[in-house]
Amino acid sequence: MSGRDVLKILRKRKWLIIFSLVICISLSVVGTLLWLQYMPLYTSGALLEVRSPETTVIQPSRQMVPTTWIDSLAAKYVSLAESERVLQAAISTDRVRNTAWFQSNPDNAIQRLIKDLSVSPKAGSALIVIAMTGSNKDELPEIVNAVAESVQTRGEEIANQGTQDQIRQLTSERANLEEQRDRVRAEEAKLLRDADVPDMLERTNVLTMKLHSLSPQVTAMALELAQSDASLELIRKQMQSGQIESLPQVLQSLDYDLSLRQLRATMLNQKARRQSLESKFGPNHRTVRDYEAFVKSMEIQLDTRKKELINAQVNSMIATAESRKAIVLDRLTKLRDQYRLVDISVRGLRATYNQYTQLEAKDRSLTEDISRIDRRLVDLRILLKGNMPLVIMQTAATPREPSFPKFGIMVPLGVVLGLFVGLGLSFMLELIDTSIKGPADITRRVDLPMLGMVPHQDDLEESIEDLRVAFSTHPNSLVSEAFRQIRTCLQFSGPASQRRTLLVTSALPGDGRTTVSLNLAASAARNGRKVLVVDGNFRQPMMRTLFPAAPEGGLSTVLVGRANWRDMTLEIEPNFSVMASGPLPPNPGELLGSEQMSNMISEMVAEYDQIIFDSAPCLLVTDAAALSTLVDSVLLVVRAGANTHGIVQRAKDMLSRIGGHVVGVVLNGVRTIAGGYLRKNYEAFYEYHEQAKLPEK
Repeated sequence: MSGRDVLKILRKRKWLIIFSLVICISLSVVGTLLWLQYMPLYTSGALLEVRSPETTVIQPSRQMVPTTWIDSLAAKYVSLAESERVLQAAISTDRVRNTAWFQSNPDNAIQRLIKDLSVSPKAGSALIVIAMTGSNKDELPEIVNAVAESVQTRGEEIANQGTQDQIRQLTSERANLEEQRDRVRAEEAKLLRDADVPDMLERTNVLTMKLHSLSPQVTAMALELAQSDASLELIRKQMQSGQIESLPQVLQSLDYDLSLRQLRATMLNQKARRQSLESKFGPNHRTVRDYEAFVKSMEIQLDTRKKELINAQVNSMIATAESRKAIVLDRLTKLRDQYRLVDISVRGLRATYNQYTQLEAKDRSLTEDISRIDRRLVDLRILLKGNMPLVIMQTAATPREPSFPKFGIMVPLGVVLGLFVGLGLSFMLELIDTSIKGPADITRRVDLPMLGMVPHQDDLEESIEDLRVAFSTHPNSLVSEAFRQIRTCLQFSGPASQRRTLLVTSALPGDGRTTVSLNLAASAARNGRKVLVVDGNFRQPMMRTLFPAAPEGGLSTVLVGRANWRDMTLEIEPNFSVMASGPLPPNPGELLGSEQMSNMISEMVAEYDQIIFDSAPCLLVTDAAALSTLVDSVLLVVRAGANTHGIVQRAKDMLSRIGGHVVGVVLNGVRTIAGGYLRKNYEAFYEYHEQAKLPEK
């Protein structure tokens, strides 16, 4: 539904909307007067202020309290005011029990009070509004004030209870901290007794310096021990490889041994003697051989002595190296023991000192925590003396005027209700009404081309007795102009060869098929085309009624072969002829779809530019359906406000299924709308023709 459709509905149903609006406003005014007269409602309210905690060391000023905190406090006290405990305390007072409100139903007093009472924070302030609405204006202040006092009392209890809980919790925490501090100080005193803590740092420094001096000695001694191990390992390796004789110490011991030198000298003398005897007596002489044996024995002795000396020297070297290693190892062990003892002393002193410093730090921390708790306890005790989180700023008073109903609410409510009812009824009636009223309904709901609209006879300024011949009697009227438009649209809707024969039909009787057929034919004839209108409606023929001079008989007479179709035509205007339907045959549907009909149409096309068949309603009888298969195109006439889109759609589907070519729709009997586009078109049309009649200056 477009905006234009909505405006159309509003214009069409404006009186219904106005009537609904007037009725609802009247009912709201009358209802308000009766309500005020017989059962008015009064509202009485009290104001409570939510206050921040009083000035303390932590909270130096009430103005510094965040707004969000005040809002959260207000929300908390609103929930408190709505609790059953507070309401029960208010109802328990004598001032409430003596009221007629309580005595009327004391068993359900709590539920009724919850329902009637209104508690809400006032926006932009620290105020809470407690209000109650009822019919007895004298009792309302008593009940509201009792509730306000109960909320104030309960708020103070809760606030003080929270403060007392905090004081008890902080006091217990302070006792625990003092106990921990006493234990820490006892450990500090024990350390001071067991160790000279003031002199501990100096002793630690002295021992540290001693450690620094022992460290290079231990390192040097370890290096010397490593060298001794290396010397022993070298001697053993040379003994295994046979290189021990090349050592300087071994060579020196061999050179210094007297017996070894004597053996060498004796052996050299004996060798010289043997060589002398060998040169004198020969190598095989017995004396030479004796000397040679003696020399060999001397060599054996020399070798044996040499080995003895080497072994003795090696053993001496090994013994010397091992002795040196033992000495070095002993000294290294003593140095390491000394270093370890000093290091243990240093570590012990440092551990004791660190323990003492940690105890001092813990003592300071515990002392600070105790001081902080003491300051907080002072603040809480100050708050406890005068903490009033809720204060009644304004007590409830007897209302002077009713709070409900009010004309400022009921009358606008009546206006809204009237508009809702009027618009709802208008759109509901429009949705229920499925009739086609304008061209938008054709294009949107039927999906057929819109060839033109014919205005309703009551909307015309001309006095036209019969619209079926309006083009002949009033050629310059608005109706005639509408049919010229239809003729033009039909003329340019396709090739002329496909528009020679045209069937005009509708879904139901009374839609204006004859009106469209005759006026469309007259328009085409005035345009220079030779046109023949054939009355194909055997049930309700119109041509003999409109044109009594038409020949006896007609279409049915020609189809049964009793006359020639040319003899049955009557020329009522130049280029404009008509043919009556003739008597009602027993089988009109079969006759209209027969071969004789097809042959007759072929002969008519040869003599006329256009043949228009005025047919019966297509949804009631099969005459139009049978004839639609023999003509070039079908023109569907729809009466505005009478045909529904469902009926028109059925007619279109039926003609399309049997092969009929529906070229478009003519909307007949279209009513103007005040201020609508049709009204403007009509006014512009008549104004234009009036200006055309004025003489030129």
